[in-house]
Formats: sequence, C-alpha cells, structure tokens
Amino acid sequence: YLSRKIADMEEKYFLNRGEPYSKNSIDNWKKFKALWSSFEVKHFNRQLLLDEIDMGTYYLFMDHCDSCMYKRSTKYQYARLFKAALNYALADGVSTNRVHMNRNFATHASFEANKGVYLTMGEIVKLINAEFDRDDFRDKVRDYFLIGCFTGLRFSDCSSISINDIVQLEIEGKTHSALIKTQKKTKNEVVIPLLTDDVKKILLKYGGRMPKISISGYNKYIKEICRKAGIVSKIRTTNMVGGKEVVQWITKDRLISSHTARRTCITNLYLSDKLDMKQIRDISGHKSEQAFSRYICLSQEENVKTIFKRLVQ
Repeated sequence: YLSRKIADMEEKYFLNRGEPYSKNSIDNWKKFKALWSSFEVKHFNRQLLLDEIDMGTYYLFMDHCDSCMYKRSTKYQYARLFKAALNYALADGVSTNRVHMNRNFATHASFEANKGVYLTMGEIVKLINAEFDRDDFRDKVRDYFLIGCFTGLRFSDCSSISINDIVQLEIEGKTHSALIKTQKKTKNEVVIPLLTDDVKKILLKYGGRMPKISISGYNKYIKEICRKAGIVSKIRTTNMVGGKEVVQWITKDRLISSHTARRTCITNLYLSDKLDMKQIRDISGHKSEQAFSRYICLSQEENVKTIFKRLVQ
C-alpha cells in the first residue's frame, strides 16, 4: 500500500490539499517505508496486514524508533506518517482499521525536553569568520546556513533566491532593504527586513543567485563546519535509553542541521525584544501559532533570563 501511495505522489495522482507533494515530503515517505520494512522484519519476520495493526503495534513501533536512536522530534514525525498512512488506507476503502483514532496513538510528544538549538549572534559571527577556500563545498554550505540565519527561510527557498528578490523601501526619508519571497512549502509571500548587508554580499559572491547544492550534502557538512567555527558549547539534552529518559550533555555542533538556521533567525528576533509575535510570524510565514512556537528554542535558564530582563525594564 505504501509503495502504491508513494508512486501516486510521484506521478501527482495523489495530492496534498490539492497540491502535488514536494520532493522533500516524498523522500520522508520513502524513509518511513524503509523504517517500517525494517520494523516488520525485526519484530514479525513478515509483512503486516493493515487490519492487523493495533495499539500494541504502535507501541512496539515507537520502541523500535528509540532503538534506532532517533531524536524525539524524528520519532514523532514518523508517528505522524504512520497515522496518515492508516488514515489514507481507511479513506481509500482498503482498510477498516481505525486504531489511529485511539487517543493514545500519539503523534506529538507531550513535552519536549530539548526543543532544538539555535546560534547566538556571537556564534553567527564565528561562522562568518570561519575561513574556507572559495572552491570548497563547505564554503557554499556555510553561506546557505547564514542566509537561513538572516532570513528564516527554509532550504528550499534559500536555493531559489536571487539578488532580484531584494527591494528598497523608503521609510521616513531613509532607504531600507527587504527580501520578498513566495515560500515554496506554504505558497505564502513573506517580506523579510534585511538589517545588514550580509545576504546581499553572499548573493553577489555567487553572481546574484545561490549555487545549487543538495540537502543531503548540506546536512552532511554543516556539523563539521560549525565545529570548525568553534560552535561547541555544551547542550543539555534528554534522550530515550532503554525506555527511560536520560539527561546527556553534548556539544552544540552535533545537534545542528539545515533547519537550525530557521530556528536561529526566529529565536534571535524573539530575543531582540523589538518585535511582537505577530510581526515575527509575518516574517517566518507560519500560519499557526502552535507550529511557530516550536521554533523559539530557549532553554529553561534562557527563558528565566528573558523573564527577568522584561520584568526589570
């Protein structure tokens, strides 16, 4: 069933709210299918029928994700695809199984001990100052990451921006730069204020348009790049080990991925204390407040500092 559904996504027979599935979404479905196959082999040594799946299967699948050492966010992303697959099968009439409607079929963590990481402004400066040869692939990856830190755009949008997307706005006799972009995922148009010349400098470095790189290459090298830049502070994380939550301290570079750039932009805008939440959401393009809130990556200590800062003003 998954194979047929993924094929229909690729052929644009099966749409997502009237729009074709993006390549990234299809790739995620393929990863889920591969994970599900390994789960079936390990625990059942055969393929399961749709109507055989029950809550016991769900709990076993979640344990399987823990045994694969997936991060909490990744595990629940696969849980959401698991639920979506069962829902599609029910709607298509190939299954009568409604187990995914059980309230205990959780697709989001009840809490997130580690919501993700972001780069401070000081760490962004370190990244800017890191030296790479012009023809080094890591130089391009670093520049992509910086574009994301300054604009909050996803990788898919960063890969298509050009110098022509930057406009000049006259405000009270002064000229300001802004980047206007229609987001590929949501089709929302966002207007992003550019407070420095960094984005323009990076685009001009490549002749006005970002070079093409793969997301896999991006995520392969970004940790190494941040490590080289000295972004290695210790971060407190909570992971599942043997079915129990265990606190671990690891260096920040190990937690950084392409999406960290978007979190960095949103979190630093929030910490600037100069914009309200709606203004930041207008920049990020988030439609829901719940989805937006997951991008503000403050530890408990940072949150307390922010509270004191605002209370004593």
